Amino acid sequence: MEALLVTYGYLGILVGTLLEGEATVILGGLLAHQGILDLESLILVALVGTLIGDQIFYYLARWKGYDWACRSSRFRKNYPKASELMRKHAVWIILLSRFLERVEVVVERRLLF
Repeated sequence: MEALLVTYGYLGILVGTLLEGEATVILGGLLAHQGILDLESLILVALVGTLIGDQIFYYLARWKGYDWACRSSRFRKNYPKASELMRKHAVWIILLSRFLERVEVVVERRLLF
């Protein structure tokens, strides 16, 4: 991945943050430390890529997420309970899943598995 970031620079950072933000930003930070990329530009491009990626995946999930998830029998079984939990504590669940490392995985797995 580092070779791709060196070759494609900021375009690689943009695409990388669309797919896997943390690893891309860490590698980009190393490249900025080495003087290959400018830190301020890296931060701006990573922010834009993250925002675009979040919006793409949000609207994709809004559009087809329920249909895709319904393929899982565990999802169908756990959906009513998870849905009620989300209705009661939506703000806290969203904040925690966004800002605490790996809480989003627990929320997703509780719903799907």
